[in-house]
Amino acid sequence: MSTYAYPTQTKQLDTATIATLEDSLHEYDIPQAYRNALFMQLLLANSMEPGLEIQGRNTLLPGLRIKRKTQGGTRAESFVNFETASTAQFFNGLDILDTKQNDGPTRSYSDFAYLTCLVSIAGIEKLENTGAMKRLDILRSRQNQEIRGAVRLAETALHSTNADTVKGSQQSFSGYQHKIKEDPTTSTVIQGLNQSTFTPWRNQTTTGGSFATQGLDDMREMWFSVSGVNGMEPPHLWTTTSTIAGYVTKALEGVHRIVGSLDGSDLSASKLPTHMGVPIVHTDDSPSGTMRVWNFDYLENIIHEGANWSENFPGDPNDQYIKDQKRYVFGAAPMMVTRREKFGVIHTISA
Repeated sequence: MSTYAYPTQTKQLDTATIATLEDSLHEYDIPQAYRNALFMQLLLANSMEPGLEIQGRNTLLPGLRIKRKTQGGTRAESFVNFETASTAQFFNGLDILDTKQNDGPTRSYSDFAYLTCLVSIAGIEKLENTGAMKRLDILRSRQNQEIRGAVRLAETALHSTNADTVKGSQQSFSGYQHKIKEDPTTSTVIQGLNQSTFTPWRNQTTTGGSFATQGLDDMREMWFSVSGVNGMEPPHLWTTTSTIAGYVTKALEGVHRIVGSLDGSDLSASKLPTHMGVPIVHTDDSPSGTMRVWNFDYLENIIHEGANWSENFPGDPNDQYIKDQKRYVFGAAPMMVTRREKFGVIHTISA
């Protein structure tokens, strides 16, 4: 009895095809690297990814689209638009109409920060790994490693207390602990505006305590604080530590059939718990004892139009045997806040 032999096909890639694949490696590696970093993934989600994969769950979270803009020049500018225009009026017949021009929305600003990484292969590696596909594998692994390092550096900065970027003093991305402060009344300049003198320019804040005793009460009260008049602008996301996410899950387990999850299943079967319809995400980068709540309608990622992971090809050095160098440059002013009162922090949380 003869055995059926399955047909096989071998695809031979020529040198030109391999070169094209090498040039497009960043289209694969950069999105992959972003998935390991929550806020860098949110920055990417509205530009290169159709949705958002979060906490190991393929979920298109509603509303999770931070505004993304491109600007040039030395600094990013964002309009703080919470003032109400003063020329609106009722009129009848030939009443005199108000023609005074308002100054317009207040400008906030931050210098662009720049991030770079280098992908290269030692000449010996290229010699000893003959064959186009083997060289492609090395390039892909090396590039993925370097991009992950760059994204991790950026993610750490976004979770930090870094002030706004000012050349000569602060060159890294500013962090959300600077923009969503535990004390929003101190004399601190945020995006060019001093929160102590500019009263509307203040985020919401609550001093927590034992989560078992008051945690859900604090979350509910914060939801109403940031949601505005009649709750018409509710937040989109909670971020916290894995420890506090555990407190939340435990507190909700008894009522999970009422609370549910994003897709309507029981909370006990969901990797992404919710509170009042807002998903709760944990990250090891979140500062201990805190929860922050976000409204992405008032958050902007401003990318420098000349440095959106731009590729540069430096010449080979004359004192090292290096081949195939590629330098990436990324310039941005991430997480520019336009209405801080729509964001909040609960701090000093314990079990």
